[in-house]
Amino acid sequence: MIITATNGIIYEVRFAAEENFEIERDDTSTGLRKVFVFQDIAIGPVESKRKETIFYSFDITPTGERVFADRHSFKDFDSEFDAFQISEVWTILKNGILNDFIRKVELTEIASREE
Repeated sequence: MIITATNGIIYEVRFAAEENFEIERDDTSTGLRKVFVFQDIAIGPVESKRKETIFYSFDITPTGERVFADRHSFKDFDSEFDAFQISEVWTILKNGILNDFIRKVELTEIASREE
């Protein structure tokens, strides 16, 4: 997918099932391409209001080699976390985590569910 941001920068975004989640763009300061490779997302307990994304950035040389790896992260503000907590995405994730726990840790499956 190609997106253009309001600042005029064009990003190439890759997140197909068989690929890493990556965002690539030109780096005007180096003349190279820069790629951001997403590594992990962490969601803490409600009282911490922590949803953090960890990613690495690389410069891409003309030969395609990825160099100068740097680790970064960003975290939601409290209001962003509050919105995430009531979102459909969080509901889907919670149910996926619950199902995985029951299957992989408890070695069983959910037979019924009451809300």
